[in-house]
Amino acid sequence: MALHSSGYQSQQKKLYQDELARLVEQEQQQLRQENERLTMELHHTREKLEAAILTAKQQGQSSVGKTVEQEKTALKRELDVMHQELLSAQNKVCEVQRELDSLRQENEGLKTQQAPLQAWLLEVSSLPAFPNFSLTCTLDFSLPVKHLSSFF
Repeated sequence: MALHSSGYQSQQKKLYQDELARLVEQEQQQLRQENERLTMELHHTREKLEAAILTAKQQGQSSVGKTVEQEKTALKRELDVMHQELLSAQNKVCEVQRELDSLRQENEGLKTQQAPLQAWLLEVSSLPAFPNFSLTCTLDFSLPVKHLSSFF
């Protein structure tokens, strides 16, 4: 029964990790798409700015120049905002990657802890049954309680 429980826990951990990996990949894909969108928007904004400057030069009017300068300033602010959004998205990708690496390390640690417990469980389950001797007594004397909590 405990071996089945251990297998069930392993299966649940695997399902959890697979789901987490899928969600991380999905979030990274969304961030890549957002990054691409922001890059395209940045390119479009630059083209608008260059077109506005060219128009101002061609017309040679000071009022148009002021308008273009105002638009240029506004576009630069917009460009800065987009750049900040891009940096934020990149930071989030890095954060998610660090979290995934941390979870992988934790998983490896749990696997390392699980191996001796499974070996011990197999050893205990192969002992002959004694009428007045319960498995609970064996568990209580053989392993600290904190290690047993993962079985229940």
